[in-house]
Amino acid sequence: MEEAEAGGRCLLSNKTISRTMHGRTDTGEFVRLMRGVYYPAEAWSQLDVGTRTIMLMRSLQTLHPQWVFTGMHAALVHNLYYSTLVLDQGPFHLLTTRGGSQVDDVSHVKRHHVDRIDFEVVQGIRVATAARTVVDCANIYEFRNALGVADSYLRNGGFLEDIYHAAHAYITPQLIDVLRYADANSESGGESFSRATMIEMRYVPPILQVPCRVTQPDMVRRLDYLWFLPNGSRWAFECDGMQKYIDPESNQVIGNRVADQVVRDKQVIDAGIQGVTHFTLSDAIRRAPLRQMLAKANIPQVQGPALLSSTTGMR
Repeated sequence: MEEAEAGGRCLLSNKTISRTMHGRTDTGEFVRLMRGVYYPAEAWSQLDVGTRTIMLMRSLQTLHPQWVFTGMHAALVHNLYYSTLVLDQGPFHLLTTRGGSQVDDVSHVKRHHVDRIDFEVVQGIRVATAARTVVDCANIYEFRNALGVADSYLRNGGFLEDIYHAAHAYITPQLIDVLRYADANSESGGESFSRATMIEMRYVPPILQVPCRVTQPDMVRRLDYLWFLPNGSRWAFECDGMQKYIDPESNQVIGNRVADQVVRDKQVIDAGIQGVTHFTLSDAIRRAPLRQMLAKANIPQVQGPALLSSTTGMR
């Protein structure tokens, strides 16, 4: 186990220790994560999804040195935005140039056949290049999970041109949708996911992270989302993570932070913004609450489908 911990991976069994590990999983001391891969149960339960995923990927890389990971798992390794839900529930996606049916000793992998594999080694793991990761995420996942990967790639200094090159001339409607709306100004995966949800519901995409000068005191506030409405007014939406208002130790709403929000909203409205609507990521995940807020604020919708892939039946 010491060797596994030093390598930042899980314990890999062999014929010598397999019987021992079977007994230790029966007692609950270890958890069997997949065939031949184990970790102390209590310690595993205390790790976050990202750390667990990296450790599993390193373990699989040790078992399968030729594998090249892509998709949301590669996005995590590249420090791009990623969905913890996708990581926790989805399969590992691999790039391969070999055709035909292949049988592995793990069941939760999905292969994607390509003519050429562009990869690099990051954190000891073979992953698709960051640009290729954006391409694959666009083609693998639903739009609102894929957009954040492209947003963060651009925010980290990447270029649209590199993504086009990484697609190797295989430009799909899903990729066009993601690149059409990708914006380096998005500051978090939650903001990207929420904006993608708005777009899917055919609302006009907002301007992101707009500076707004306020008085008393004289300073600049940044607005997560801003629309110019048909009547000439402006309306702002704020994506509120619960960490803004919840004390992590007591799990109680922090009163002074809520009061600060009220003061901030008044400053913004006094500066000429017609209104400010606050929503949470949960509202975006469920869609209906966010849709009701957008409609109440009279945010305009586009005519016809907002996504090219929705007209081709590819989403």
